Amino acid sequence: QTKLEPETVTFNATLSTCEKSGAWQTALQLPSVMLSGQAQPNVITFSATISDCEKRAEWAKALGIFSVMADCRIDPSATAFNATVSACEKGGEWEKALQILNAMAQRQAKSNIVTCSAAISACEKGGAWEQALHLLSVMDASKVEPSIVTFNAAISACGAACMWEAALEIYSMMTCSKVESCTITSNAVLSALEKNAAWEKALWIFDVMVHNNLRPTTISYNTMISTCEKAGEWERALQLLGIAARSDLESDT
Repeated sequence: QTKLEPETVTFNATLSTCEKSGAWQTALQLPSVMLSGQAQPNVITFSATISDCEKRAEWAKALGIFSVMADCRIDPSATAFNATVSACEKGGEWEKALQILNAMAQRQAKSNIVTCSAAISACEKGGAWEQALHLLSVMDASKVEPSIVTFNAAISACGAACMWEAALEIYSMMTCSKVESCTITSNAVLSALEKNAAWEKALWIFDVMVHNNLRPTTISYNTMISTCEKAGEWERALQLLGIAARSDLESDT
């Protein structure tokens, strides 16, 4: 069993105190202070510091500390990998997030639902729908069960790129899994269909939504009406407008 030097224990305890008190700038400086002295930062030190970067959406700093961790020949923990990918996701750096996933694979470290969901969310923000689909297939091959957040992010990525067929494919994958869709899921699919005026598919999704006891929201009706308007289906648009006016719509907040 490896024995920690007193200085390392002290620095890690100080780091934990900084995190809890919100003194994140001090926390970020501790690994450098340790390296400049006799204390040797360990996986706990680096993981905690990267986690602090993730909370502050400091993706560049998270990557920098992750790189220093490699230079010190310290194997990253699952926490370090997850926090670094999540930091990249918050910064919209989907390419960087995928690079960290590749680093995990090279080190034969197992990615989990947290890592993959964060990477797919990064792809959503970056409009990288093909990469989002690829990650879903990687999750399936790795026996990692996607969550509702994972599916919703992948559908939104496809919708943002006007790839409504891919969005429907993911929706079908979701219905075949153990994950139940929610209003956010349906609205994401409807949004993808609206961009392409696929009104018949949109009506089908809307009907499934109601059948599954998911109450349509203001966004649901607005998206449906816009889809029908774009397709020249003005009678259906007016019909939906009437239904919406008589409905006790749920808030989208």
